[in-house]
Amino acid sequence: MINLSLLSCTHQTERSINVAFYFWRSVFKLTPDEIDYLTHSQANKLYLKYFDIDWHEFKEEPELVAPIRFVDKIPVNLAIIPTVFITNRTLLNLQEQNIEILAGNIIKNTNAISQHQNLRFNEIQIDCDWTPKSREKYFKLLELLKSNFTARSIQVSVTLRLHQYKYPDITGIPPADRCMLMFYNMGEIDQLNTDNSILDINTAKNYLNKNISYPLDLDIALPIFGWGVLFRKDEIVDLLNNISVNDLKNKDLYQNINANNYSIIKSHYLSGSYVYNGDIIRIEEVDFKLLLESAEIISNTLTDEDITIAFFSLTENNIRKFSYEKIIEICDTFN
Repeated sequence: MINLSLLSCTHQTERSINVAFYFWRSVFKLTPDEIDYLTHSQANKLYLKYFDIDWHEFKEEPELVAPIRFVDKIPVNLAIIPTVFITNRTLLNLQEQNIEILAGNIIKNTNAISQHQNLRFNEIQIDCDWTPKSREKYFKLLELLKSNFTARSIQVSVTLRLHQYKYPDITGIPPADRCMLMFYNMGEIDQLNTDNSILDINTAKNYLNKNISYPLDLDIALPIFGWGVLFRKDEIVDLLNNISVNDLKNKDLYQNINANNYSIIKSHYLSGSYVYNGDIIRIEEVDFKLLLESAEIISNTLTDEDITIAFFSLTENNIRKFSYEKIIEICDTFN
């Protein structure tokens, strides 16, 4: 945890900053570089995706998907926050009388994974982009989870998208202890003329307002990832993870159309997906300058004095783009 007196005139009190990362892979294994990176970036939290919950169309019931498997032990200096991703379609399809069953299954499986690895935790996070139509069932689910975990002195946090932050009167305020404001995926990803759907400062400014005081404590999640958005006949068909401009330098396969858009001129496999002649790939990346500007905007908007800054997500490719010195500088922006 970083405790620094504020030099900026924006804040008059000392702010407590926790540095964290999301681990969004199904196999927990850390490379030496990742371990070194966590240490030098002063990270003290890891949001660890335990499993997903998705809707099984054939069985017509929620299904636990991609439970985490451990190859390595968790570093002793990291607090673990079990994180469960729930698709919105699960909630939309879930019958009211089965919400309690789903809550019980989440609790049971979270406890089983933790006990098997001898992991203790004081916070669990639920990640779901709920909508007004799914809000009632989602909030009931959260109430059931909170009732169980609060009795064990465990906080329940939830992820919060920008539209949910700005329009709580429409989306509702979740019954949780705190929220993680996801400061990314804010553009129209399925539109060809979108420049960068991951992070757009002008779009973000429309959602942030210094006069808004969200009623729950807020943490912030910032993106350090990139991807390729694949279009076919003007329709989005796939997201290619860990693709950058450097992967598209072969002029026999790719033609630069403009800025970060490339045309496929010969069909082939790319990042495990088959791309066809005529497909379009839009490379979306976040650079340090853009992330630093984002941090400055958020810092001047939020009034919370105890904040976790979480970066999504910890991978070899992502940490190559953002040195730990840059991570520390971004976090220092909040001080």
